[in-house]
Amino acid sequence: KGKECFLAILVFGSISRNEVHDSSDLDIRLVCAQGLANRITGCSISTSERIRAFFLHFPLDLRMLDSYEGLMKMRSDEEPLILFQRIPPGS
Repeated sequence: KGKECFLAILVFGSISRNEVHDSSDLDIRLVCAQGLANRITGCSISTSERIRAFFLHFPLDLRMLDSYEGLMKMRSDEEPLILFQRIPPGS
C-alpha cells in the first residue's frame, strides 16, 4: 500500500550491473508523483524503510526523486531493474 504516490520504483547499483558481492547494498530509487500529498506520503514511506533497514542492519541506499531527471545522474553503465512503473495522467 502507498505505491500510488510513486511513478516508478527502480533498482540500480551492483544488482543492475550484475556485480553483486557479499558487501553489496541495495540501491533503490523512488520517483515520486507530482503533488504535495504524494511527496509527503513518499517521504514517509522512504523514511520508514530506511529506518527499518538501519535497525535490521540491512545495507539499503534508498532515495526519493521528484522527477525522472534525477535518474540522469546515475552511472551510464547501469540499466535499472524496474520493480514498478506507471504512466502519469496526461503523458
